[in-house]
Amino acid sequence: MVFCTGTWAFQPGRAQEVRFQVIDQVDLPGALKGEAGSNRYLEFRETWLFHPDKPSLLKEASEYILRDPQDSVITAVELLSDFGMQVGRQPVREGRVQIKNIRYEFNLLDPHMFGSGMEGFQVPDSMDRLTRELQEAFIALLKSRTLNAERYNWEEQMLSVEFLEHWSIDPATLTIIRVVESVTPVIWQRRQTEEGVPVDEAGTGNPVYYKNSLRPVSLRNP
Repeated sequence: MVFCTGTWAFQPGRAQEVRFQVIDQVDLPGALKGEAGSNRYLEFRETWLFHPDKPSLLKEASEYILRDPQDSVITAVELLSDFGMQVGRQPVREGRVQIKNIRYEFNLLDPHMFGSGMEGFQVPDSMDRLTRELQEAFIALLKSRTLNAERYNWEEQMLSVEFLEHWSIDPATLTIIRVVESVTPVIWQRRQTEEGVPVDEAGTGNPVYYKNSLRPVSLRNP
């Protein structure tokens, strides 16, 4: 477990600041994977804060955990040691390692909120109340800055977003600062037959979607 730092913003359209407590899982960037780290990921425990007027979305992380889903024997200390070695192999500028252009998708149909649990929602294409509130914050941030936004039912179709981030890592303490450069809304369309009957995945019964990434919305950072 490692402590990290971040930055601040504010919740859109509210009289006071609103914070979302988020569990965010991100695959290790390519530069930090190493030979054995292809399936490893970082699990951030964070506060996310929104300010649509800037616009900005800034993340304040108190800690992160390294995980390896394919190795049940390796310890947290060993994972952290290996991660530190990979960080130490990167160029250092002004005392920090800079990892740029990290892209990943954040799926709102997966539980990420503190209090949501991590086992999945009861209905495959549903959200709980906390996740729905987070979706509303994304909509306030993105909808007014999206071309032809009226074409979409955002509450029903904007079911994930894509982040573009730059990370700054202290090689001595392994603290990470994440800066969100842009957020891209992703529109999901339920797959249907010609008769309009929804199509589910064979075996699991989960819904099948087509996904369309819209234009990125660039954000401001202090």
